Amino acid sequence: MKRYLSYLALMVFLFGTTSCSKYYYSTVNSNAANILRNDMGDFVEEDDSVSIVYSFFGEDLPIHITVYNKTDQPMFVDWRQSALVVEDEASTYISKDMQVRGGAYGKTYSYKDYLLPGSIGSETYGEYDDDLCIPAYVTFIPPHSRIGHIPITLANFSFDKIPDDKFTKQPLTLSANQTKNLKVIDFEEDHSPLRFRSYLTLYTVGENGKRNQTFSYQQHFYLSRLVKAGGLAPSAIRDYTAQRGDFFYIRNVKGRNAGIWAGVIAIGMAGVAIEAAVGGGYYYY
Repeated sequence: MKRYLSYLALMVFLFGTTSCSKYYYSTVNSNAANILRNDMGDFVEEDDSVSIVYSFFGEDLPIHITVYNKTDQPMFVDWRQSALVVEDEASTYISKDMQVRGGAYGKTYSYKDYLLPGSIGSETYGEYDDDLCIPAYVTFIPPHSRIGHIPITLANFSFDKIPDDKFTKQPLTLSANQTKNLKVIDFEEDHSPLRFRSYLTLYTVGENGKRNQTFSYQQHFYLSRLVKAGGLAPSAIRDYTAQRGDFFYIRNVKGRNAGIWAGVIAIGMAGVAIEAAVGGGYYYY
């Protein structure tokens, strides 16, 4: 009997936790001329020296940055001089838990470059030597290699403050190739409740170990769609199961206090924009 009651209590708890979860699904877009969005929803900027890829897939808008060094020279990312800017407030990409490891090795192999569809090339991964003094806020990229990093995740979105009458029912494709009418708001960039840009600083060094050339890249993004899905879990959404780079979600759990931890910044600015939207300062499309 006790075992049965314990099992029943556990089921009630799990059901209650699930039923109290409310999901919001969001799409990120960019109107920047220097950015292309590929078939997987990743945002790509490239020139003769680098390819920079942004993906926001996951919970609470993780800023996933991949940098590919296309040159024959070592390249470095300076996270201290790189930042995420939400509206006009900047948060540096530097992370307290960044670590520097010594040693050196190299490995070269053939691969199909997903950044350049249809191309075949070679790629080298390596670590720098102890004698190369690199600060903890700098990431080394060997020639023809890529690094991936998630320096910041956003949090504390205030989407629950938007009243239901601001949404319209629109069909959303589910992972089972079915559609379901859900509450949706589409935004143009000028009226989006969340606009942000990424500023990235890269550089090369000369024979004396000092900076030789500095490259700066800036990309603009905005939230273009918001879907209020109630208790419909991410596994039921096609864009989630496809792991699209322009897709993220947040989960509101009743009774849970939103916390801020290392590598996470609160989106107070988005909350202000949403309040303005509710009050008529923004328009919904």
